[in-house]
Amino acid sequence: MKPHEFLPAHEGQRKGLETYDGREGPDGREGPEGLEGREGPEGLEGREGPEGPEGPEGRDGPLGQCPFPFPLPQGEGLIFAMALPSRCSSTGTV
Repeated sequence: MKPHEFLPAHEGQRKGLETYDGREGPDGREGPEGLEGREGPEGLEGREGPEGPEGPEGRDGPLGQCPFPFPLPQGEGLIFAMALPSRCSSTGTV
């Protein structure tokens, strides 16, 4: 066998000769970029909660007190009575 001749690897091993594996090939091309994913559907809107219970009814306030615990005079005293708070009557009661 001539020195520049090469045998396939399996035959060279059988005969005890040095074998030649050949050159490594070039790297392959890079593939195309993948497609972008689609946007997902919009989420559902939340439900409105139930209406809350009605609050308790308010209490009545205390009765107003007339600053004069006696009946007011009629006639001329009527002008004086008009200057009193509206919660007073000419009788001195609310």
